[in-house]
Amino acid sequence: MKTIYIVRHGQSEANVGNFKFGDTNSPLTTIGRSQAMHIAQRCTNLPIDVIVASSMKRAQETAQTIAERVGKPVETSDLFRERRLPSSFEDGDMVLPRAREDFFQWTDTLYKSGTRYEDGENFEEIRTRATQALEYLEKRREENILVVAHGFFLRALLACVMYGPDVSDEEFRRIALRLKTENTGVSVFNYGEQVYDNLKFTGWALRVWNDHAHLG
Repeated sequence: MKTIYIVRHGQSEANVGNFKFGDTNSPLTTIGRSQAMHIAQRCTNLPIDVIVASSMKRAQETAQTIAERVGKPVETSDLFRERRLPSSFEDGDMVLPRAREDFFQWTDTLYKSGTRYEDGENFEEIRTRATQALEYLEKRREENILVVAHGFFLRALLACVMYGPDVSDEEFRRIALRLKTENTGVSVFNYGEQVYDNLKFTGWALRVWNDHAHLG
């Protein structure tokens, strides 16, 4: 049985609003660095074989803090990065009313199939990437993998686990709008042969969602 621990990154400047639209390089805040240390200590009790992290700075910083405590290597994969912003947002200030309007026009395409805002990632692309990320984890030889990723993309992964690779926009919306994550909250998934109430299947199952007891 394969076990995947997925950790959302620590609090970043983007999370507290101190950012422009282009938040790829948004670093952890002082609180975020403290959260990363707390989850790193907790991870010393987990049987981690390897750490895989999103390429975004806040995920990399969180992953490196964990790696220093557990003594495992960090690999980087763009499969686990957060939703891709339209390139025109890179220099935009979210405080401006028009910028916020544009931002919400884009995010609307993340929940409605067949829609797109400029070159920003949309529902179909997020669904495809989440499916690819699950396939990537299935094929890895390690049995215990820790992934450092992002809140929105984590919900996309869960939607594909719950509804399969053909998850509809309405099914995804149910997951995305109703299940929240805390910074450094950890969720646990299993992959392999599963047995429940004498029923067997092979695939993914959710064991734990958004456990952040380490934050007190």
